[in-house]
Amino acid sequence: MARRLPGANVAPYTDCVVNNATGAEMADIGRLSAAGSNISDAVAAVVARPATTQCIAGAASAARATA
Repeated sequence: MARRLPGANVAPYTDCVVNNATGAEMADIGRLSAAGSNISDAVAAVVARPATTQCIAGAASAARATA
């Protein structure tokens, strides 16, 4: 996320992904990351969920309000 949003605090967005991922998905993301593999597809599956999308929208709204 930091590559897509340079200079931005991406912690609220990554928190949304972590909070909405299953344990198995987090393990898969960790395994792929440790192997140096692309984790985009694994993260995209979590981001596609309505709850994650709503969380990210809320985080973006809050970021705009403080900017």
